Amino acid sequence: LPQNATPIPNTFGIQGIRHPRRKECAKQCFQELSLDEWYQDNSQPSVKHVYALPNDFQCVLTFKRIPLDNWVSAPSVEQWMQRRFRHVVRVDPVDLQDSETLWKALCNFPCQNNTQCPRGVNCVGRQPSDIPPTISTQPKTCQKQKPATAKRRGKKNDMVIVSGANSDYFTGLENLVISAKYWGPEFKLAIYNLGLTADQVATVKGWHNVTLHWPDGIPDTYPS
Repeated sequence: LPQNATPIPNTFGIQGIRHPRRKECAKQCFQELSLDEWYQDNSQPSVKHVYALPNDFQCVLTFKRIPLDNWVSAPSVEQWMQRRFRHVVRVDPVDLQDSETLWKALCNFPCQNNTQCPRGVNCVGRQPSDIPPTISTQPKTCQKQKPATAKRRGKKNDMVIVSGANSDYFTGLENLVISAKYWGPEFKLAIYNLGLTADQVATVKGWHNVTLHWPDGIPDTYPS
């Protein structure tokens, strides 16, 4: 978090199931949640309650958003993607306009090996990345294996996610790519340049497993 941010008191209240690893889960979850809030909304989470779920490998943090005193430059998209633990899923409230709204973050228990996870749940690390700064395989979390999607009728799944943007919608394009890499890292992405700046084109070319089409913009031969 930014060094000049004012510390926010957090009350890790006891609620729900008193799992022996509840606080361990909450501590690791809070680290990523703080990064997410800083990157996306220039705010800090003030945690009100923590409780474990009966599935024995997840916990929930209930928190309130506290805006940072001053606008602080957030990390780049690449830094944010690689510093996340990749195991937190926020459960957003319906009323986004209510400043008193409590938010929830659903988090997975940290682990070192499968023995620390319940049966049917594996200890999984982060996906490797060749975009600097490179990331390691730690920390690991207990995760249920997703249904296999890579094979269909004995053939490799060659699904490609296709999108495009001009310079005004580049932020939305970044968010799409981040979500796609989080939820379906096995899928390839194809991005069409519909009017990106030179810097934005260079950024897209640096994204892993993403193919940029029309690097010089919309072709003159394309019908208007």
